[in-house]
Amino acid sequence: MGTKVTTEQHDGMPDLLLVDDDTGSLLVMNKALEGDCATRFANCGADAIELIARHPPDLILLDMVMPDMDGIQVLRHLKGDETTRHIPVLFVTARSDAATETQALRAGADDFISKPINPDVLRVRVASHLERSQLRRAIEHQRDRLEAEVQERTLHLEAARAQLEEQMAIRTTELRESNQQLELALAAAHLGIWEYEAPTGRLSWSERQTIMFGLRNTQHCRMLRDLRPIVHPEDRRDCLRALHRSLRDGVTFDQVYRVIWPDDSEHWLHSMGRPTLRTKSEARKRLIGTTRDITALMEHQNQLERMAHYDALTSLPNRVLLSARLQQAMANARRRERCLGVIYLDLDGFKSINDTHGHTLGDELLITVSGRMRRTLREVDTLARLGGDEFAAILVDLCDRDACGPLVERLLAAAAEPVELDGRRLQVTASLGITFYPQATEVDGDQLLRQADQAMYRAKQSGKNRYQVFENTL
Repeated sequence: MGTKVTTEQHDGMPDLLLVDDDTGSLLVMNKALEGDCATRFANCGADAIELIARHPPDLILLDMVMPDMDGIQVLRHLKGDETTRHIPVLFVTARSDAATETQALRAGADDFISKPINPDVLRVRVASHLERSQLRRAIEHQRDRLEAEVQERTLHLEAARAQLEEQMAIRTTELRESNQQLELALAAAHLGIWEYEAPTGRLSWSERQTIMFGLRNTQHCRMLRDLRPIVHPEDRRDCLRALHRSLRDGVTFDQVYRVIWPDDSEHWLHSMGRPTLRTKSEARKRLIGTTRDITALMEHQNQLERMAHYDALTSLPNRVLLSARLQQAMANARRRERCLGVIYLDLDGFKSINDTHGHTLGDELLITVSGRMRRTLREVDTLARLGGDEFAAILVDLCDRDACGPLVERLLAAAAEPVELDGRRLQVTASLGITFYPQATEVDGDQLLRQADQAMYRAKQSGKNRYQVFENTL
């Protein structure tokens, strides 16, 4: 055991544990972090483990070389405990050889602070890792909230919708797995460190930053102009403007942008930096900052966006996206003085096939038939799945009502074409209802869908496998 452990507590600030057998290093780190973080101290590994067990800190600054129990042993102890394995650990060391860094990274270290300690670098790295830790907790909270919401909705599903309940459970599992993968990716990612000198245009950065740029050790570019081929063309101007504004106005450089790797793949990065001064009289000429790879996060957001607007089974637009596109199509029709058609479509005979052959075969049939129907329409038109075997379509830019006739006939033919699945020959037909916009009196999108729905039921009553145009007498 070491000497007496000193603690300092401040409510409302990040809680940091500083572990070092050198009192001078503890004082330097405490002075650099004073006012931004609450700090606690330990001068040996055993005392640090005891403090962490009583109250886990938000971040640990850990000396690598200490008597009795060195930093690597402390880190392995923390990584082996589920309650402490996610705490960011930054090694403070005078060693800079590759073997030492490799050993520390394999043990789970998040970053290095070199001795003698640079207070500016210390503050930037501590702030960056605290931000990363906060992001991980936010993602966990978001995951828990989404899981709870899905479970609540699942409980209210009707018993008759067994197929939909099964699909929702599958989607919930996929979403949970996606969040878990994202959490692991963020936990395993390391921040890149960079520095820019404005007078010379020279850049310097860490090995992690090199990896984020998709470069090899022999491909280090060290001038700002050398980054031009790497940064995505659409993001170059914004990045350069933000860099100059930071140096001119003394504001934080905070930019999300894409980089292009040698294999032409795109990766999203988030870089933050602050202007630094060597002396009080010096003009702002340097930026020191960090970069993290947020590619996984951006892909996850795109996935959630797609789940909110597209049907999981057929990949067609869902009711939400259909409504938005219908509003836009109606506005375009008024502006251009053109006509649009709204179709409500129900598959005849699908329920019997689904009940007889099972939901799996029924799903495959829906996928095949919906794909055929979508290919009969123009690129500018929209086919959406409303649920079950019900679909809706928007036919835009029609010169008159008669112009939709060939499109409707192709839809009927596509729906009625036999489908070979699992050695079985299956066939359905479709009943369609059509209405048009604009009308003599102003109507909204919901009214158009109701009109088309009414016309569809008239088509079913008339013998199915046909279409019916909505008339006010219906």
